[in-house]
Amino acid sequence: MGFAIVVIPYFRRGIGIMNNVAVIIRPEVSNIVILTFLIMYSFYCYGKQDRKSDVFSIFAFFSLGHNIFALVTECTVNMPQISEAVNDLCHVVFFIFSVGFSFAYARYISLRTLPKKVAKRFNIVAQVLLVISIISIFAFDINYSNGSGTRYSTGLGPMVCFTYGFLLFILSDAILIKRRRDVDFGILITLLPLSAIAILLLLIQIIVPEFLFTGSTLTIITIGAFFAVENPVGTFEHKAMIDESTGLKNKNCFERDMGIWSDEAYYGKISAVVCDVNNLKEVNDKHGHLEGDIMIEVAAKEIVIGAPHATSIYRFGGDEFVLLYRDAEKSRFDSDVKRLRKLTRRIMDERLHDEMTIAIGAAWAREGEKPQDTVERADHNMYRDKEELKREAEIAEAIGYMAE
Repeated sequence: MGFAIVVIPYFRRGIGIMNNVAVIIRPEVSNIVILTFLIMYSFYCYGKQDRKSDVFSIFAFFSLGHNIFALVTECTVNMPQISEAVNDLCHVVFFIFSVGFSFAYARYISLRTLPKKVAKRFNIVAQVLLVISIISIFAFDINYSNGSGTRYSTGLGPMVCFTYGFLLFILSDAILIKRRRDVDFGILITLLPLSAIAILLLLIQIIVPEFLFTGSTLTIITIGAFFAVENPVGTFEHKAMIDESTGLKNKNCFERDMGIWSDEAYYGKISAVVCDVNNLKEVNDKHGHLEGDIMIEVAAKEIVIGAPHATSIYRFGGDEFVLLYRDAEKSRFDSDVKRLRKLTRRIMDERLHDEMTIAIGAAWAREGEKPQDTVERADHNMYRDKEELKREAEIAEAIGYMAE
């Protein structure tokens, strides 16, 4: 992350302060590029309507703003032609981004690890300290000192801000360690070591203000948040396992789960229901695929409503759904099957030209039976139900013809 900024200025005392500044700002440039890439990639992964949370966007906003103004202030503080007021204003914005990031990070950790009442009290204290830090930026003059490679800000205001960030990172790590059993392991294993590094860098920053580490520190934490909070790999895996049109699990997920449940420990413990939407092909041919898609959406909705006790519901194929029950109570399984048959015998939706029906096949797991065999029995029973529905439709049509 460009930590060579610490030593380079000390080897080149005679080459002029602006040359040293050019060396110092290179880490900020690389940080800005990295953060911009992560933000763009995050939007690519999720999109504005599919984001699980705004945690990463908050981290990235403060971190990117801090790095941008770290770069800007390195220029304004070393260029005599820049007015003192402009330089001070840029530093104020720089410190606001810094303390804002520290607060956002601590708030994220507290809300996901502490009991609600404790987290609320913790965040109130953090907010009070945040306000004090921001007030200190305006209340106390920002002084500037000449270092070996660059000028840098000093004074009570900057010291309060650095100390605020340092303390919040310490408290956040302490919370992660104390509540480690309540934290997702991926978040713990990612954020804990990275924030420990951040604490070390901030400590060095406080002791030696010329070591401009804060931009890289916030970037490190943001990278950790990206992989721990956003988890793009998990997102793509999730998308690969979900049917987009219904929001149910898809055939890929079914095959993965059946692979897991193929272990002998699950024999006789997985019951199944197979549902099939009748006449989907005829509807597609007669009214178009748009109406066929609506049929699938309506069917999925009715199945979800009718099977509240199902462990998992999958859209297995174009018109077929599979419901699996793991270690279910027989009474709940039978209740779902009864409810499903009642809901799916005649389904009307104002968007459809004709009423629709869904064939249902159920199979309660037999002792020692493989889950795959249970699903096959349910599928067989579904086809028997489909034939029965077909006969009922033919009889109803004949009666209607005779009535005419």
